[in-house]
Amino acid sequence: MRRFSICRLNRGLSPHGLWPLGLLAVAGSVLVGCGDSPTGPQAPPPPAVQVIVSAGRIHSCGVTEVGDAYCWGFNNQSQLGDGTNTLSDVPVAVSGGLTFKSVSAGDDHNCGVTTAGNAYCWGSFGKGELGDGTNTGSNVPVAVSG
Repeated sequence: MRRFSICRLNRGLSPHGLWPLGLLAVAGSVLVGCGDSPTGPQAPPPPAVQVIVSAGRIHSCGVTEVGDAYCWGFNNQSQLGDGTNTLSDVPVAVSGGLTFKSVSAGDDHNCGVTTAGNAYCWGSFGKGELGDGTNTGSNVPVAVSG
C-alpha cells in the first residue's frame, strides 16, 4: 500500500498550524514531508503560523514565526522535548521557553538554533547526539557544549 508523507506549511492566524497526517495545502502554501497517511492528500485545515518544519524518522518538529518550537509524533526517545516520553499526534510545545530560529529533526533527537545563535538538542539516549558532553538523552532542550 502506498503511503503519503506531506504536511501543510502556510502563514495565517491560527495557533494550530502543524498538520502531520496527509493534508494537502492549497495554492500559495508550501508542502513538506512530515507525516504519514494511507489515504493520501485530504482537504486543508485552517491557515497555519508555522514557517519551518523538519521531519524526523518517527516524529516532526516546527518553528513558528515568533520562534516557538513544537514537535509531534513518537516520543519513546524524548524526541518531543516537552518534558515527557508520551507520544502526541498533535503538536506540543518544546519546553524551556527558548526562541528558535530553526529546528532540525533527526532519527531520535532534534537540534535547534535560537535567535541568539545558541544551539540546543533534545531526545535520543546513549550515543552523544545532544552534544552536551554526555551519553545520556534529555526530554527537554540542553545547551550544546563548546
